Amino acid sequence: MHRSPCKASRRHSFPHSLALPILFVAMIVAGGCVSHDRGRHGGDAPITTSTAKQTASLGLPWENEFGYAQGVKAGPVIYVAGQMSLDDTGAVMGTGNTETQMRQAYANVRKVLSQFNAEMEDVLEETLYVTDMLAALTAASKVRREVYPGQPAVASTIVQVQRLALKDALVEIRVTARAQQAASARPYVEQQSQPSGRRGGGRGGGMGGGGPR
Repeated sequence: MHRSPCKASRRHSFPHSLALPILFVAMIVAGGCVSHDRGRHGGDAPITTSTAKQTASLGLPWENEFGYAQGVKAGPVIYVAGQMSLDDTGAVMGTGNTETQMRQAYANVRKVLSQFNAEMEDVLEETLYVTDMLAALTAASKVRREVYPGQPAVASTIVQVQRLALKDALVEIRVTARAQQAASARPYVEQQSQPSGRRGGGRGGGMGGGGPR
């Protein structure tokens, strides 16, 4: 009986001592091809930082000198760098007054958040670095209630340090916040028509309604 070439070739198998090395080489080659294709065609290739991050600036000279951003948005999270009581030129405001400096530091946090269309109510976590704990606790009990709407719902930590980057600075505040949902992504609710005899407000989303805009 004539045997086909394929069946005959099965008798000439590789020695067991060569089987594993050959299989190992084949796996490496296959893996290299997959990695190459992913890099060339997209696939699971990592996103570059230039497309994954948005940054904010206050126009201060040491942002470029030191090499940092005042705020960074990555996905749904905003990270705000430590803010001190500085004016637009970078000079310390409220020298010797912890309450004044804390209030201005929060104002600068708000400036950074506004560049990402976020507000203080979007803050999830904050860390306050202070040089005088007693003075800072006294000021914080007043200032934070002015800064956050209603009862502050923020994970807060306060730490006393020996000094801050600028010698006259008494307070530095850094926060983490959630990014606002894009307006175009918000769900659309169709407004129901009202009888012709009714006019005005209610809870509808129209111009006269009381709903949020």
